Amino acid sequence: MGTTATLKKELIERIKNSQDSDFLNALKIILDTSEKKTYKLSADQEKAIQLGREEIKNGKFIENSEVMAKAKE
Repeated sequence: MGTTATLKKELIERIKNSQDSDFLNALKIILDTSEKKTYKLSADQEKAIQLGREEIKNGKFIENSEVMAKAKE
């Protein structure tokens, strides 16, 4: 694919030449999203996630397909 500098130059040129506003808006969203900082979880949230992971590890869960089948009943 080439070096980062080459890739940047190619992308800049393609963006300059683009007249597709949907495409350009999509690129803006991608760039905006990639620049956002990671969300910081609270201690309670981290504890709940850890508990959930332990339950999964110990087989204490229901498969999605089973939940969906029961919901349809």
